[in-house]
Amino acid sequence: MIDAGQLTVRTRGSVAEDGTLDMDVELAFRGDIAGQTPIVATLLRTPLLIPLKGTLDRPQFDASAIDQIFVRIAENTANAVIGEGLSRGLEAMFGNPQPPAPPR
Repeated sequence: MIDAGQLTVRTRGSVAEDGTLDMDVELAFRGDIAGQTPIVATLLRTPLLIPLKGTLDRPQFDASAIDQIFVRIAENTANAVIGEGLSRGLEAMFGNPQPPAPPR
């Protein structure tokens, strides 16, 4: 694990005797950089797991996995934006309803 301030990098996997790599690299952002912004927090919770293959001399990240990460980030961001906007819209229309009273 490498701790680089707001970013943590973890690796899992193995390196064979011939230098062949079979690893995953996980990038994680610290939650405190999101602050009070739900959209940024959602973005930062998106897991960034990238397979690493090749050899020690020629490591290669899996480009298709990186593409999938960007798609997931876009989806999570869209869901956060839509969800937050919908929530505010419903609250504006109906107010903030109180929970039902407990039975007596």
